[in-house]
Amino acid sequence: MDSLTDASMRALLDKNDRIRAMLGSASGVEHLVPSIVVVGAQSHGKSSVLEAVAGVKLPAGSGMVTKRPLMVQLRRGETDEVKFTPFVGANAKNIGKTEVAEHVTDETLRTDEIEAQLGNETGIVNLPMILRIQNADMPDVTLIDLPGITYKNGVEDRIKTLIDEYIMPASAIILVVHNASVDTETNEGFKRAKIVDPSGKRTLCVLTHVDMVANDSKLLEKNVTAFLDSSSSLRYIAVRNPGFTDHDSMTHANALKAEREFFATHPTLSKSKYRSITGSAALMKHVSVMYRDAVIASQKPIREELFRQRANIASELEHIPKSIPAASRFNELWMSTVHFLGSDAKVNATPKRQIFECCDKLSQSLLRIPKDLVKDKGSVKKLNLLVSALKDVNGTMLPNFMPYDPVKNFISEMVQVYATQAVNRLESCFEDSIKSIIDSVKSHLIEENPDELFEASIDLVENELISVTDEVISALNSRLSDSLLEETSIVLTCNHHYYKNTLDHLESIDSSGDTWAKDIQEVIEEHESFWLNDLCGGSHSLTSNTKTFFFTFCAYWKVFVKAFIDTIVKAAQCKLYYLKQHVLDHLKNVDDDVILESFACFQQTERRRAELEEKQEALENAQRMLDGGILRAIPRAISSAKCKMTFTASTKSTERFSSRFELLHFSEDETEE
Repeated sequence: MDSLTDASMRALLDKNDRIRAMLGSASGVEHLVPSIVVVGAQSHGKSSVLEAVAGVKLPAGSGMVTKRPLMVQLRRGETDEVKFTPFVGANAKNIGKTEVAEHVTDETLRTDEIEAQLGNETGIVNLPMILRIQNADMPDVTLIDLPGITYKNGVEDRIKTLIDEYIMPASAIILVVHNASVDTETNEGFKRAKIVDPSGKRTLCVLTHVDMVANDSKLLEKNVTAFLDSSSSLRYIAVRNPGFTDHDSMTHANALKAEREFFATHPTLSKSKYRSITGSAALMKHVSVMYRDAVIASQKPIREELFRQRANIASELEHIPKSIPAASRFNELWMSTVHFLGSDAKVNATPKRQIFECCDKLSQSLLRIPKDLVKDKGSVKKLNLLVSALKDVNGTMLPNFMPYDPVKNFISEMVQVYATQAVNRLESCFEDSIKSIIDSVKSHLIEENPDELFEASIDLVENELISVTDEVISALNSRLSDSLLEETSIVLTCNHHYYKNTLDHLESIDSSGDTWAKDIQEVIEEHESFWLNDLCGGSHSLTSNTKTFFFTFCAYWKVFVKAFIDTIVKAAQCKLYYLKQHVLDHLKNVDDDVILESFACFQQTERRRAELEEKQEALENAQRMLDGGILRAIPRAISSAKCKMTFTASTKSTERFSSRFELLHFSEDETEE
């Protein structure tokens, strides 16, 4: 057993457990992480087998005791300790050996209550509990105990589904526990194991309660020795575990002693040919070897799958538009303002009334501009001043504040026209691309080999959407950004007939002491002659507050338009991204109406980004753990365990491997962390 408890091998097994917990059950890598899964019918002795190995009492009873997977991590160490974790990710708690059954039972009852509230009356749920046991005599192995198969209470299908989920991966070692007094054909655990492992190479059968047939030579031969003597790849181990009546009264040490005496004195099972395949010690030796070999063999496929998934995630993240600040607010601002200002004016309203409504709506839109958009311009005080002024001059004072023509031109032409062009442009591109894709897909459908439809169409979709994306973004950036640049020198002109009455109102705005006026001082000076000569005919001199207000209006309007343009561009990117995803997901059943989704995909994009980044972080952490010493631990583990396998670690091959997969390298200190 010394070779099985080597420190380097123990470190490798610990990393295996940590990677399993780190990646979870939805990572796409968990099927490569080895595990020993204990399955069997209810009351066939699963708990007794685990007790014999772990040296602690587990819950026992005549009914369903195990309702959640129990991950038992056994490690050899100088100190004795038992830790219980109610679920993956929770804090571990130090407990006594005699408290294990109590904690497992309490957590099971707590889960029952929660699941009952959620409508799951069976209480069967895939939420593993973790029990870690360490002492000087413990083998290094991790087992997962699953609920026993029963045909009562309508839980059979739920348990079978749970078992299949754990034993399906090719990396899983299946430990089938079977009561030797019962025919193996009735054991559902055997049936499920044969389905996923027909060769039996990763299945080990534990024959329990052999003492119950020890005095019946026919039953002993049929249910025990026939299997022990079998030359098939399916291996069998016989154990003698305490009966249900002895469970509470017999200590672990006494149970092991009774088992040794039984196999040492039985006339048939004491033969030398059975010594290596009878007893709990023999069981753990076989399990440890199988688990060790599986963990070592799993390192390369896990590493390759981690790199593959990381590459896929990086590629998808690269195609997702960059993060959009306050996406929902931008969407609201953009959509509402474009239609709000450009198309909602009352048909029968007078021109002045229409402008009044536009100004009122503009003030509402300005209120929704996120603060982070204007933080480089100074404090938000200037925005509040502008909005306040817009509101104060509504109604009868409107003509004195802003005449009809400049406001109409600025709002109607700059916003409505450009927005309409942008939206029409996007919709046209989307419709053209969708039509092209659908036509191509339909043509593929009538080809001789429709099975190649998916792969053949992926390249088409990729090329089509990349082309459309480039075309849309280029057109938007060119048309809208150029329009914005043309407006940078715009000054809102006012009819001098109304201007004098406006001055009194604007004089009341106190902007002295605010630094934002300095930001546009150059613009004010540049247009000083225009204001004095063309606008007012030289008869009025403008106050600082007056000039500042109008130039501030221009500055903020440009901020809004810039945000508007950026939002349109990013909306196009989001739309194209989800269009591509939708076409790829539903390529064989294309529906025009389904593909034409809503234009506002901001929140969907951000949610998908968050999911990908979270998974990416988990994969990177797992990769770091693999690179942080596992390659160094494997040769030592193989050497100490005397495994018959070849391990090539030449400098050149390592360099090629590292270059190909872009391995991360960490120092010893980082490895310890």
